[in-house]
Order: sequence, then C-alpha cells, then structure tokens
Amino acid sequence: MPDGKILFYKFNVCSNTFTDFGSLSEREVSLLQLLSQGLSSRQIADIMFISPHTVDTHRRNMLEITNCADTTALIVYCRMLGIY
Repeated sequence: MPDGKILFYKFNVCSNTFTDFGSLSEREVSLLQLLSQGLSSRQIADIMFISPHTVDTHRRNMLEITNCADTTALIVYCRMLGIY
C-alpha cells in the first residue's frame, strides 16, 4: 500500500464475498509490539494508560481481523507481514 498500511479481508465461502476489515490502527500496532515482548494485559495497560479490559478488547479485535487462533499466532502473522 502507498501509505504503508496492510489491509485485511475475510472471505466468506458460503456467499463468495469479501469483508474489508481495514488495517490495524497505530494504537493496535503499539499494543501488538508490547504483546510481542511478553507483557501482560495489566503491564500493557499501565504503559498505554488504558484499562486491562481495553487491552483485551483490542487483542480480541486483532484476532478477529487477522483470523488468528491466539496471541502467539497473531504476533507471528504480523511479523511475517512486516507490520512491526
């Protein structure tokens, strides 16, 4: 992409349609970098000045966008794409 963002799409095999999920926000990329360092939700929340619940919500959203099974798969997938 010209602006350096990677767009995510999900394919529905039943209807043969794509759903555009857009790209990860700067906040989500920052959170992903902290997750890759092995920090807990509480530690990330303290660093980013948000609640641990918000960290978990961002994580769930990123798992949905990328269609990854867990946080480890999410980190590996994003590293493969060169997101961080």
